[in-house]
Amino acid sequence: MATNTAGNSGQKYQTQQTHYLLKRVRYSDFTTANAAMVIGVLPPGAVVKYGHTWIVTSFNDTNGDDLDIGVSGDDDDLFASGVDLNTGATLTTFDDLADANRYSASARTVTCNFTTAPSGNGTTGEAMVYIEYHPAPLA
Repeated sequence: MATNTAGNSGQKYQTQQTHYLLKRVRYSDFTTANAAMVIGVLPPGAVVKYGHTWIVTSFNDTNGDDLDIGVSGDDDDLFASGVDLNTGATLTTFDDLADANRYSASARTVTCNFTTAPSGNGTTGEAMVYIEYHPAPLA
């Protein structure tokens, strides 16, 4: 189970089960400074299987309408870059999720932020960022 604590094993169950990070992202969560929002922490040894963004309501800011999803301090668009948030009721998959970036021996903090800082003239927008992963085995 995801603990959102770096260094935690991230595994609660005795069987190998798929774990998830899920975060609701709203336009109002971001400022014109475009600070990154934390989605959660992948534990050491986690293998990312799949990820997507569900755009519930389209974002209407002039500039802040493309989302990057990546890793804090490493690569802010490691998993997805420029996810188009202009069209609601749309499912997008992580376009940058490659075999080379699915695994890390250390914990990774997953973040999202706009590709371009929002202008501040937007009023609506809601999406859900979803990551499916397997934690490292206990033994």
